[in-house]
Amino acid sequence: DATTILQRLALPNPPFRTSNILLDSALQSNRTTAEFGRCDSVVRKSADALEVAGHALLPAVDQPAPCVLLAYESRGQWFGFALAEVNEERPDVGRKMGRAYARSGWRYTINLSELSGDARQISAWTLDPFTGDVFKLPGVFLLPER
Repeated sequence: DATTILQRLALPNPPFRTSNILLDSALQSNRTTAEFGRCDSVVRKSADALEVAGHALLPAVDQPAPCVLLAYESRGQWFGFALAEVNEERPDVGRKMGRAYARSGWRYTINLSELSGDARQISAWTLDPFTGDVFKLPGVFLLPER
């Protein structure tokens, strides 16, 4: 969970957020390049569960991001609702981006009941825990009718 991930990072000055409304730190709300990673897939696991997966990068420090922030869109704004730990093997990313990124994969199962009733789509955001910056990843997925 989010608290565990942030505790394990042991940041001397953890970033403080007062809202779960997200804005892309690089001002690219519709990013097309995978410089910070990508949300690769969403698979329906059951009537009320989706599995989201991808990879996340922090190019400024040449390493995988420690976590990804998942968000849903409602009324034109993105709201963060969960953190996914980044630690899955992604040999494809390692081959393309360099060995430092071989464990840049992440996966998270979303229970649809956790989302606001007016949520229309979901996305993933690379989170830089050292600066508090978030970068919206390419790959936005429409939620099924509920």
